[in-house]
Amino acid sequence: MLMRPRPEPVSASALLQLMWLASPALPVGGFSYSEGLEAAVESGHITGEADAATCLRDQLHLSLARGDLAVCAQAFKAWQRNDLARIAELNDWVTTTRETAESRQQTQQMGRSLVEWLRNRAGTTDARVDSLKALGPAPTWPVAFALAAVQTGAPRREALLSFGFGWAENMVQAALKAVRANVNGRDVHNRVVAVFDQRGYKTKHGRKGSVGFFHGTGHGLGLEGCPEASEQQCRYEADPVTESSSCCHNFRAQVSTRRRSCPATLS
Repeated sequence: MLMRPRPEPVSASALLQLMWLASPALPVGGFSYSEGLEAAVESGHITGEADAATCLRDQLHLSLARGDLAVCAQAFKAWQRNDLARIAELNDWVTTTRETAESRQQTQQMGRSLVEWLRNRAGTTDARVDSLKALGPAPTWPVAFALAAVQTGAPRREALLSFGFGWAENMVQAALKAVRANVNGRDVHNRVVAVFDQRGYKTKHGRKGSVGFFHGTGHGLGLEGCPEASEQQCRYEADPVTESSSCCHNFRAQVSTRRRSCPATLS
């Protein structure tokens, strides 16, 4: 029987910093990108919850896990040993393997923004940040995130979970456009939990509390007063005013006028 290694302990300080890095509020512009999801909704390739869940699951397994997440894992170790040659190789790989100019601009813009965030942090004097900024043609997002994660002092496993969760939060925000009338928010949440369960990160509830992905999907995505998709029953109804979906409890989402960039469509 294959045994998973026991997770390394994570300090409270490191955990809080990882939560910060995973938050959609991190000022790197991740919320502005849908990675083709919005275009798929508009073109009719995604028409509801099942389509959106399938699309996100495929992106997680076929794209994120084999691409940016793997790069972040290797860059994490390279930053720890200050292997700048390896860092440059990984950054070049991310740049050259982007399929569209828009997706390349996305990873470079987010990388540059994270560099500035790291440079402006109070009390930060890490020479590696200057090395990150000097990467050409620009630092990419997974390479920049790896350095930020190393600075937290957290183990690599937890750093990668933070990276993956941050991606999931931003993509769920984009997927909200695929939610139609009479969709049960609990079903959306359970589909997300199932992906983590399949990867060995089970959600459990006990007398002493809960562990895993028990927090409501979409929490913290900028919806004012609208309950997120969670384990509770909550059906969405069409809102004729905002032309978006809203919760059955008569809450209304504050619809952002910001236009997300759509790197590619699904065919």
